[in-house]
Amino acid sequence: MTTHPSAQPGPRTRRPLRAALASLTAGLLIVGGSFAGATAATAEALAPDSATATVAPEQSAAATQAAAVVAAPVLTVTPATDVDPAVSNTFTVTGTGYVGDAAVNGAYVVLGEKAKWAGEGPLPAEGWAALSWVMPRQIVDGKFTTTLTIPAGTFDASKAYHVGTSAAHGLSVTNRSLDAFAAIGIRQPAPVADPKITVTPAADIDPAVANTFTITGTGFVGPGAASGAYVVLGEKAKWSGEGPLPAEGWAGLAWVMPRQIVDGKFTATLTIPAGTFDPSKAYHVGTSAAHGLSVTNRSLDSFADLSIRQPTPVADPKITVTPASDIDPAVENTFTVTGTGFVGDAAVNGAYVVLGEKAKWAGEGPLPSTGWAALSWVMPRQIVDGKFTVTLKIPAGTFDPSKDYHVATSAAHGLSITNRTLDSFAGLAIRQPVPVAQPKITVTPASAIDPAVENTFTVKGTGFTGEAAANGAYVLLGDRAIWSGNGPLIADGWLSTNWVMPRQIVDGAFTLTIKIPAGALAYGVDYQVATSAAHGLSVTNRSLDTFQQLTLVPQPAKSTSTTLAASATSISVGDSVRFDLTVTPAVDGTVTLLDGFTVLARDVPVRAGSGSFSTSTLSAGVHSITARFLPNPSTGLDPSTSNRVTISVSSIITPEPPTPPTPPTAPTTPTAPVSDPTRAGSLSWGVVSSFRAYITGPIAKGSIQVSGGATSSGGAFQFGQSNGSFDLGSNTGSAGYSGAVRFTGHGGVLDVTLANPQIQVTSAAAGTLSATVNGTPSTLATLDLQSAARSTTGNSVTYRNAPVTFTAAGSEVFQGRYATGDPLTFTIGVAGAAPAGTAGTVAQASGAAASASTTPRLPATAPASTGIVLTDETRAKLIAGDEVTVSADGFQPNEKNIRVVVYSTPTVLASGLSADASGVVTWTGKLPATLEPGEHTLTFQGSISKGVVFELPAVTTLAAGSCLVENATLDWGFKESFRNYIEGIARGGWELTDGATYTYPTFGFTGGKGSYNPEESSGVVSFGGSIRFTGHDGALNTTLTNPQIEFVDDTTAYILLDVSGTTQDGQAIADTAIRFAKLDLASGTFAEDAGSVTGADIAAVLTDEGAAAFGTYAAGEELDPVAFTVPLPADCGVAAAPAAEEETEVTTTDAQAEVAAPAASAGDTSWIVWAIVAAFVLLAALALVWLVVARRRAASAAAATGSGSGPASNDVTPGPLV
Repeated sequence: MTTHPSAQPGPRTRRPLRAALASLTAGLLIVGGSFAGATAATAEALAPDSATATVAPEQSAAATQAAAVVAAPVLTVTPATDVDPAVSNTFTVTGTGYVGDAAVNGAYVVLGEKAKWAGEGPLPAEGWAALSWVMPRQIVDGKFTTTLTIPAGTFDASKAYHVGTSAAHGLSVTNRSLDAFAAIGIRQPAPVADPKITVTPAADIDPAVANTFTITGTGFVGPGAASGAYVVLGEKAKWSGEGPLPAEGWAGLAWVMPRQIVDGKFTATLTIPAGTFDPSKAYHVGTSAAHGLSVTNRSLDSFADLSIRQPTPVADPKITVTPASDIDPAVENTFTVTGTGFVGDAAVNGAYVVLGEKAKWAGEGPLPSTGWAALSWVMPRQIVDGKFTVTLKIPAGTFDPSKDYHVATSAAHGLSITNRTLDSFAGLAIRQPVPVAQPKITVTPASAIDPAVENTFTVKGTGFTGEAAANGAYVLLGDRAIWSGNGPLIADGWLSTNWVMPRQIVDGAFTLTIKIPAGALAYGVDYQVATSAAHGLSVTNRSLDTFQQLTLVPQPAKSTSTTLAASATSISVGDSVRFDLTVTPAVDGTVTLLDGFTVLARDVPVRAGSGSFSTSTLSAGVHSITARFLPNPSTGLDPSTSNRVTISVSSIITPEPPTPPTPPTAPTTPTAPVSDPTRAGSLSWGVVSSFRAYITGPIAKGSIQVSGGATSSGGAFQFGQSNGSFDLGSNTGSAGYSGAVRFTGHGGVLDVTLANPQIQVTSAAAGTLSATVNGTPSTLATLDLQSAARSTTGNSVTYRNAPVTFTAAGSEVFQGRYATGDPLTFTIGVAGAAPAGTAGTVAQASGAAASASTTPRLPATAPASTGIVLTDETRAKLIAGDEVTVSADGFQPNEKNIRVVVYSTPTVLASGLSADASGVVTWTGKLPATLEPGEHTLTFQGSISKGVVFELPAVTTLAAGSCLVENATLDWGFKESFRNYIEGIARGGWELTDGATYTYPTFGFTGGKGSYNPEESSGVVSFGGSIRFTGHDGALNTTLTNPQIEFVDDTTAYILLDVSGTTQDGQAIADTAIRFAKLDLASGTFAEDAGSVTGADIAAVLTDEGAAAFGTYAAGEELDPVAFTVPLPADCGVAAAPAAEEETEVTTTDAQAEVAAPAASAGDTSWIVWAIVAAFVLLAALALVWLVVARRRAASAAAATGSGSGPASNDVTPGPLV
């Protein structure tokens, strides 16, 4: 570049120092390696003899006006389309409109990817396919032409390219007025066919029904796809691409027309009638080019096999056992069991192989799940052609020589209850076992537990030793009905599930604490603490099963009061008497009138607390009348018994003639009447505790109601005797009881009512239980009265805790799930009401069971975008991330639970807000630091929704005060009880990807990046990594990805997560960057120093968004504490040096030096020259500033005195240095 001397040298007498300084500066820049152009530019700006130093005012005004009207630059490039990337290309670039101040340094012309730069900020100096500098002298009347040559192989046809221009040198950073662009179209490669198809369904296809197949194709491009494609379904032997496609003989054929193939993809369906497939043959779906091309073109041939369901083989199970005789019980014995004929539907889950006493089970009913010396599951994949071999190891001392043993097999899992086709047996001849110590637990407190407060239980265990303790032990708290050791441990429904790890059991002893929140315990439920062997042993090993019952404080009474009055208390036989009933409170229900123990009337209606009954059937004598009131279940009130009313009924005597009186005789001493101590009869039975728990658990989500006089207490249902008698001499008798219990669940799909139970005592040792099941009489169970506690009172007899074994009909009521029921207690006496207890709905699914999280899901998009008004100041502060106060009106007066949520990704900023008496709600806070640039909406959500839209600008540099963060770490166990649950009862696990690690007891994330402001204790740090939790055979499948720590201030932070998958209740989740957990930085050790920000034992709780997304716990649930380390740069937090009041920028005009300077090697000593140059330039600049200030002061003084009325010829205030 050359300098441009002024055409008319002017006087040089007024500014000698200025000219000298200009010359000195130019010379120094030349010495330092700068362009001569920089010298000329400086000289032109400073020299008094420059043409710009003598511009007349009229000329300056005209120039200013001309500069103000500058047309936008226009850029054209040739060639611009169909550019062949395989050859070298020379592009001719022509520009017009390149005028004005921006063109003072010429223009840069660049060619490269559009994504590199499109005018958003300074022009990048590197990464272009070509860069050219059009010098000022090459631009004539705003026009230029230049060429760019690009070598062969430079262009990637998958990317977008353009030619762009920018102001040159320093103006490429600050001035965008010469930015212009012209796109370049790169020739695309011809598509190559790569046909692939998928078929649904493709396996286990039932030939007995019609099947509709969905075929999806990709890669159907190129010449072969000109006529579309044929899709055929048929036998593999028909055609597999060997030659032209046959036109006939297919089970199904479809033509996919060319317009149906988009980007090489299509979807088609084929429906095949029932009976088409032959299971003995092989089938597939194939594709081919269509029409004439189906004969000549094989480029679209592709195939997908189909698997046809095969006929079910018939099971013929047989087993052999080695050794089978002379088995030494004093040593460990290993038995080899070989099976054949284990095929058919019964083998779908494999087979169980058990070894134990013959008396335990010999095929009569479901396979017992406990009590075996050994149990092994032969998995389906271990059974080949119906054959398997398995070994059973029996420890020394297991066998009792006085008992008979055998090896048995059964269908596995649920089929062990219902399917007997794989039952087979092989006897063993034995010799003796060693007793195993029984585990014991103590629980504190175990009684007088108040469900209205939070309870902390201390569980101490002893005797937890042996093989069963190899995996530790489970400790559970919940309804006794869920599980009492009768089979494998039930996984679901417990209030608390805890895993005592092996290392926590020392010499068979452990101590554990369990916290149960207030309100979690409910009356009417029989609670217990239970233990079991852990992990897989919870299914097969019952040796660690223990139980401790828990008792609640008495339930507050919800009583009623019944008053009975008679229209007369002395009547004659045949007279009518009316009984009036008054109930407080005045509710609806029914009354049973009793004459002593005899029912006088049933189901007398009571309406609004009043009822009446009349009778004329009372016999002669004295009658003691009482009323038993049963309120309607919807009232939730307890029954009550009235006062006693005595009615005297006299006989009607026909008068006879009087006879003479007889002298009186001496009175005799009266004999006291004999009282009958016979008790009122009743029946108390909990049916099946685990069935009750299932009804009110998270699966059935149902309820239990009692009616017809029945009550409930302590988990048992109580019925009063309506008829019956018992012969104490023969120990036989029977009784009927009144009332009903109804179980409902699954939204009404499950509905079972057991009504009016009956007891038949057939001997001193046995009896039966019958009831009406959904209107049909049925014998439900047999009773082991010999094992019950028997007592008598008068002529009544009571059996307590009689074992109950269901009949086939009784088991069928519960879908064959249970072989035994809860123990039963009954009294056969005289008729009477049910014992006191709760009536109506006595149990139902809790809120926690009905929904894993009560937190409602946020709307996916903003429900409102108007209604909130922001001042300019508030909007600016909000966008800047500062704390603001925002209000919205129109809500209900004093409305509660209003949320503040920001979108696009919904993030709760506040919840539980309340409006004032005028319906105005106010929030003070600031936006999350994690919000991406772009449009967002701030909303207030309650009975109505209001919002306001705002836009966050793109940030290309760190915010003031923030420091770059790299290599941060995060350690978090998530939730210990959840991990234990996953590994234990859920029988699941977790998978780690993208760098996440696990070292007991925490998950680890490293390589965190982001920013942090130590002054405000705010920032965001992002990590890679993913945790996928699975359990319950895939019912639980949740993935947590891309954790972030969002620091709000020195007391609050959040963990943000991407949550996807399926929750336990089947809800699909796909949330991004939600505030999952809130961190209380004040709870643990939180420290900021010059080198890092660290946190340890930081308390974390689940947020509303986290609860809604995770679907297992409620908001506020405690999570595991968090630890993190955030390294900071050494200069983080150091204030920057204050800028000078006026800065003078000196910019080189050498584009190549500007681009190449940063690439100087470490050994380059030119920096010394530049340091000297910079010092001189700074001195020159300071001198110039002094000159300018002095001149302005002189001009001001002249103006003040009135001198210089006309413009000074050379006193033009200089502009900034360029």
